[in-house]
Amino acid sequence: MLSVGLEQKKYSSRIVVVTNGVGATLETLSGNDDEFISDCVYEFVVIGDNKAKQLAECVGGLPNSSLYSEDDMRRRILAEHRGTTMQIQKKQQLRLSPTVYFNCSIYTKTKVKNLPTHQKASALALARRSPDGSLVLDPTKCEKAKVERQHRYTLASNQDEPVEADGILEAFRYGRQLVTFDAQEERLKKFAVAADLSVTHFLPQSEVPLYIGMDDCLCITSRPGATRSRVSFGAFVRALKDMDLAAVARFVKKDGSSPTMIALVPDISSDVECFYTRTLPFDQDVRELPFDPVKAQVSKDKIELAKQLISDMDLKEGSFKCEDTLNPVIERVFQVIEARARDATCPIPPETDEIKQLYTPDPALLRSAGPTLARFREAFDLPVVETRVEPVEKKLKVESNVGIVSKSGPANVDAWFQAASEETVEQVGPLNPVEDYDAMLSRKDKDLAEPAFTGLRAQIDQFIGPAGGANYYDKAIECLAALRRGSLKSYMEREFNEYLTKLKKTCARPFWNKMVAAEITLIHGCANVETTLEQSREFLIKDEPTTQLKLVATTPQDNDDFDDF
Repeated sequence: MLSVGLEQKKYSSRIVVVTNGVGATLETLSGNDDEFISDCVYEFVVIGDNKAKQLAECVGGLPNSSLYSEDDMRRRILAEHRGTTMQIQKKQQLRLSPTVYFNCSIYTKTKVKNLPTHQKASALALARRSPDGSLVLDPTKCEKAKVERQHRYTLASNQDEPVEADGILEAFRYGRQLVTFDAQEERLKKFAVAADLSVTHFLPQSEVPLYIGMDDCLCITSRPGATRSRVSFGAFVRALKDMDLAAVARFVKKDGSSPTMIALVPDISSDVECFYTRTLPFDQDVRELPFDPVKAQVSKDKIELAKQLISDMDLKEGSFKCEDTLNPVIERVFQVIEARARDATCPIPPETDEIKQLYTPDPALLRSAGPTLARFREAFDLPVVETRVEPVEKKLKVESNVGIVSKSGPANVDAWFQAASEETVEQVGPLNPVEDYDAMLSRKDKDLAEPAFTGLRAQIDQFIGPAGGANYYDKAIECLAALRRGSLKSYMEREFNEYLTKLKKTCARPFWNKMVAAEITLIHGCANVETTLEQSREFLIKDEPTTQLKLVATTPQDNDDFDDF
C-alpha cells in the first residue's frame, strides 16, 4: 500500500493499493481503518483483479474510492505519456500596434515527448534479506534509497584544493584568451525583456518552408469569450489565408525569456481559425551545405520507372497518420517498465510485434512492389556494398606521449613504452613537418600554437623557395592544408589569411595552380577574421600571381635539411 501526499491538488493524499488477490487487500484494509478515517481528504485507488467484487464492496464504503482493473490502469498510464489532452499554455495579446491587438490563447500543438525520468537509487539501501538468505531489491524502500549528486570544484592543477562556488567565474573563450564575468555581471548581461507577441512584417508562405521550424509548434487562437476580438482575429486570419501570406512576429514566451522570431501561418478549419507557428532561425543558426552540382542526366524512362515505384509502394490514402503513430522508443521503454513492475525478477522482454510494426516496412507492401523494385535496381545498377568493420584504436596518453591500444586485442606494450621514452616535439622539422606540427598543437603542458605556426610556415617557404623547387610542391601543399586546418583549431585564422595573401603574391605560377587544384583558400566565417564566403571563393579566381620566382634548375644537393627526403 502506498500513501502519497499531494500538494495543491484535488486531494490531500492519494492511497494506492496494488494487489493480485482479494484476501490480502481485505486484511490490509481491515487493519488500517483508523488511518483512512481522518480529517484529510483521500483519493482511494485500488488496482486489482476484475473479479475482486468483495474488494469493490469494501472500497465502495470509503469516500473518493475507485476500483481499476489491470487493463484499466495500463490504459490510464499509457494515456499520460501519449499527450492526447490539449492544455492552454498561455494567454497573451497578439499586437499589430500599441493600440491594435487581439486577445489570444496559445496552445502547444506538437512537442517532442521525452523518455520518462529515471530516478537514481542506492542498490545497498534497496537490498533486503530474503527467507533463503539471499539479497534482493525491495522497491518499497524507494524513499530511503534516493541518492543525490553533489558538485565539488577543484583546481585542475591541484585536485586536493577545493574552490568555493562564490569564487568561480563564468569564462568564455574568445580567440586565445578567456573573457570572465562574475555572478552579478552574468545576470546583467542577460536579456531583460517582457513577454511579448508583436507582428513585425509579412512575407509569402513559400518563404517559410517546413524545414526551418526549430521549436515546438504552437496554435494561437482567439480567446474564448472575447466576441469582438474573435471576429477581428478571424478576419485577420482569413485575409492572410486569401493573400497566401504569413505574419512574422517577435515572440517572448514569458518575462525574462530570450526573444525569438516566429512565422504565423494561417489555418482555417470547420472548428477554428488559428495560426500555427514556425520558429525562424537567426543567421547564426543556419548551416551552409556546399553540395556539388548534379552532373548526371536522368532519362525520362528512368523518371517514369521511379514514379511507378512510388505508386506501387504508396500507402492507401488515409491509411497513415503521423499523429496516430506511436514512438517505438517510448513504447519499448514502457513495455520493459511494465514487465518489471509485474515481476521484479523478470528479465528484459523481447520487442513485441506491435512495436516492430512501428518502424519496419509492411511485408505485404514490399511483396507487391517486388517486381518494380527489381527493375529499379537493374536500371540504376545499384550494387550491394559490403561494409568492413575495422578494429577501433584508442589513443592512450601518458603525460604528453601517445601510445596505441587496440580495442580488438591487448595493448601494444612495446609501442607504449617506446612512445613514453621519446622526447616531446618542440619544433617543426623538415622530415615530418605535418606530424611535428600536429604534435605541437596537441601538447597539453604548454601552448605551442605560435611556434608551431611559425615553424610550419618556414618549412613551406623553404619547400617552394629557391632552395626547394617543383619536386617539393606536393609536400608544401600537404603542409599548407595542415596549416589551414590547425589555424582553425588554434584560433590563428588571421595569421593564416595574412600568410596566404602574401604567398599568393610571391609564389610561382605552377605552385599556385596546385593551390587552386587543392582548393586551399582563405578562412571565413570566424570571429577573428572579416573574410566572407564570397571573398574566399574569389581568392582562387581573381588576381592570379604575376611574380615568377627564379628556381634552381636542379634539386639541391648541399642542403642538409633535404638530404633525407
